[in-house]
Amino acid sequence: GSASNGQRLDQWTAQASSPTATRVFGWGLDFSRSSTKYDDSLSRDVTRETGRATLFINVTPQFRLRAIGGHESNDYANSSGESGTIYGGGVDWNPTERTAISGTVEERVFGTGYNLSFKHRAARSTWDLSYVKDFSSSAQTLGGGIYQDPQFLTFFNDPNLVSAIPDSAQREAFVRLLLGYPATGGTGAIVSNAQQLSKTFRAGFSVLGVRNTLSFSLQQSDSSRVSDVTGLSAQDDFALSDTVKTTSATVSFSHKLSGTSSLNTAVTRSRSEGASGTGLDTKRLFATVGLSTKIGPRTSAGLTYRYQRSDGGDSASDFTENAIMANLGMTF
Repeated sequence: GSASNGQRLDQWTAQASSPTATRVFGWGLDFSRSSTKYDDSLSRDVTRETGRATLFINVTPQFRLRAIGGHESNDYANSSGESGTIYGGGVDWNPTERTAISGTVEERVFGTGYNLSFKHRAARSTWDLSYVKDFSSSAQTLGGGIYQDPQFLTFFNDPNLVSAIPDSAQREAFVRLLLGYPATGGTGAIVSNAQQLSKTFRAGFSVLGVRNTLSFSLQQSDSSRVSDVTGLSAQDDFALSDTVKTTSATVSFSHKLSGTSSLNTAVTRSRSEGASGTGLDTKRLFATVGLSTKIGPRTSAGLTYRYQRSDGGDSASDFTENAIMANLGMTF
């Protein structure tokens, strides 16, 4: 069985930026639109649009300020929808070549949003901390929104990891496992058809070798349901409670078989708890092993086996999944 099914995500994004257009100032523009459609006739389709403009102020080569303005709208809570102005700011500071500190605070339709991160890398290891408060959904991450995930991008673009795993397909496969994401999916934290507002804290440590990379991470998220979707299955985390707290731990390992192929494995253990008295207490075990390889200058392929077991408060919410996934990627 599966907790998340019967929905389709259409997602569009456009970005353009030049952070150092002049010596002192730079600019950035981005727009995204996501539309979630449900097969269930009782569930209402929902849409979200977000647009931002960013002014970069390069105080020094190591220190940069950001002024952010924009607009967003969604109809998660009701059909009439809600919209509002986005305004806020951010700072990017690299006190050393190996340390990066970044923070963004914005006023949004849901209140104050955050994206805070600290990352330090040594010769053969990395440490990271992050805290993010924003809208999220299982469909968004399962539907390919991985390159909009700030946690994913932090690791995917990390110079140390780029050096250790230069092939982008292999690096994506490893970062997915590092964060506890499925090979073709999302965060694996909350499993739900409902849109949600999440506050997520993550801490991680990685050891980077010549051919091997071993990583450990802990993550905690507090999520609240913001959409009025109905007909949630018994395996859906929001079927019993409008608020869910999820704690997870992940161990991942990547071995470079050759210059074009790598073997990636990961094990994640998580627990999702609902509000007091709701009866939601679900434990999940998630394991993957996959092979990714580059078969051409612009073509990559992968094969992954995935196992998932969910044990909830009653038999209706229990399920076991075994899946084999093959993927083919091309860049232009």
